[in-house]
Amino acid sequence: MRFHEVDAQGVVWHGNYFHYLDLARAALLRAGGLGTSELLRAGFDLPVVDCEVRYRAPLRLEERARVETELVWHGSPELELEYRVVRSRDGVLAAEGRTRHRVVDASGAPLSVLPGIMRAWEERNGLR
Repeated sequence: MRFHEVDAQGVVWHGNYFHYLDLARAALLRAGGLGTSELLRAGFDLPVVDCEVRYRAPLRLEERARVETELVWHGSPELELEYRVVRSRDGVLAAEGRTRHRVVDASGAPLSVLPGIMRAWEERNGLR
């Protein structure tokens, strides 16, 4: 954990966890062939419509952690991801989180069916 991520007590400020989850979400989707830039170029986006974090143990200055991410796929124009932030030095669960994203078009209107770029992603990743 970097200096600008912690509070005066040397503990990661709670709001930074949402940044960690966002980085993990982007990495998971990119690894599956659906990067944010590709999605935006195709005229779609995945804004967060719901999110939560449950804090279990502190992360402190200069500690390392990993974010384990799991996609909960419903086959609809909505994605749900579950996260576990695990402290590297001892494997302790620091936080658990969840985000829900809705597929929208370039104007921000929610879609009722998956766009082609996401159907192709779904197929490539064995989600169908």
